[in-house]
Amino acid sequence: MPSVDTVSQYDAVRLFLDRAQAVNPDFVVTNANAPAVAEICHRLDGLPLAIELAAAVVKVLPPQALLARLEQRLPLLTSGARTLPARLQTMRNAIAWSHDLLPEEEQMLFRRLAVFQGGGTISAAEAVASDGEEVDVFGGMASLVDKSLLRQEDGASGEPRFRMLETVREYGQERLAASGEADVIRGRLADWCLSLSEEAQPDVLGQTLTQHWVVRLHEELPNLRAAITWLLSQGKATHVLRLLAATEDYWTQRHSSDVGLQRWLESALSAAPDAPAADRALAHWLLAVMKGVRGYAEQASTHAEQALLAAQVAGDPHLLGLSQYAVGMAWDFRGELDQAASAYKEAILLLQAAGSKATAWYVQAELADKRVLQGDLEVGVPMLDAALSHLRQESSEWFIVSVVAERGQAALLQGDLPGAARWFTETMELARSIQHMRTLLSAVTGLAGVALALGRAEQAARLLGAVEAAQDDLGLAQISLAHYARRITVETRNALEAPTYERALAVGRLLPLTEAVSEALTVANDVIVANEDGIMDG
Repeated sequence: MPSVDTVSQYDAVRLFLDRAQAVNPDFVVTNANAPAVAEICHRLDGLPLAIELAAAVVKVLPPQALLARLEQRLPLLTSGARTLPARLQTMRNAIAWSHDLLPEEEQMLFRRLAVFQGGGTISAAEAVASDGEEVDVFGGMASLVDKSLLRQEDGASGEPRFRMLETVREYGQERLAASGEADVIRGRLADWCLSLSEEAQPDVLGQTLTQHWVVRLHEELPNLRAAITWLLSQGKATHVLRLLAATEDYWTQRHSSDVGLQRWLESALSAAPDAPAADRALAHWLLAVMKGVRGYAEQASTHAEQALLAAQVAGDPHLLGLSQYAVGMAWDFRGELDQAASAYKEAILLLQAAGSKATAWYVQAELADKRVLQGDLEVGVPMLDAALSHLRQESSEWFIVSVVAERGQAALLQGDLPGAARWFTETMELARSIQHMRTLLSAVTGLAGVALALGRAEQAARLLGAVEAAQDDLGLAQISLAHYARRITVETRNALEAPTYERALAVGRLLPLTEAVSEALTVANDVIVANEDGIMDG
């Protein structure tokens, strides 16, 4: 018979003790119950989750009684999962055993909560899992947490979240399917996601989502994806367009290269030709951005024109301006800068007339950037500064970060290396804070241009290689301000012998993005310090 000292040496027993004391602070391993504890851990193959589930039951059953229940139950459960590997059979059986000990109301709550793919908040659980009857969702969730069938975590938006480990959720989904209420519960989740999206939509079109809502929607992304997939499977394409249109700002900010999102939009537009014109306009707007970012300029142009037609039907002045901006972007993606500038001018007038001040100033920055690209720095730079000044007063970081990056490129073209270093440093700080990866990579590329101007061509090539690798890893067809990136790449290649360039580029491709960002910031700091010390002209 193993003693307390003997069994306490094993990690599995220590885990059992920790979890048991979490639900019953008075529980201790004694010489009397040590053999039962050791046998429980052995019967569960030392699997941490299975041990947690069993230990949580000591609140109502002592180890000896718990072992007896396990010995009766686990062999019976095995027959239902013989095709699984032995360790997975044990895990599934432990989950099933723990589930079967739940009161009926908690079993119902458990299977309904399994519909949440990324976990959920208490309010979401109440909307989806309650029947409107006297169901104590909060109390039931607290009990499931105690029994290790549900886990509480800190949410990124500040609200606690509750989720199941994937193995547990898979079992919960089995129970949900067997209950015959799966479609009802999935429908409730979809309804909740649609309500959340409409709550997030800015009160005034043309305003960007607040950072709070961007974080909140990103936290709910797995559930949003599940809801959209289910709605499409049920032929509810109009609902999909409404959900995506209400949160279009989030998708353009965070998911402009998401192939799955593009498929949803295309499927929904095809299946819902009679959807509200405003929702169709925003869906085409999203596709114009996404197609352009992925390098499909002609398709971007088609969707921009479709957005404009739908906006005209909707009669919404802001949508008209936004769609005209999309037309300009489509020309921009094709490298037709004069046509892009012309479309941007018209978009600015429409947006100003609609009272969409922030978006109008942002499009002015895009127009100014075209001036800069065409070499008209005397006109373009003051336009950029004016737009940025207004955006800092009334807009979000999502507009500001792009314009700051454009300002850095303008300074680089002016030969103002300290200014470029400061602008790109600010760009990187903003881009990291809001996880705007396309613009973060653009800033690293800009600082590669600064390194090149300093005579550090090999370092520039190394940074460009790191950007290429990160771009591939992230599935980005192109980074922000791709026109400038192409110029910097050509100039770097021309500054080095071909073998040297290729070697530096290859070394950079092996550089983790965090190290590339750190190296780029070092370049910026070197320039700024040298300028402050009077080593170079400002």
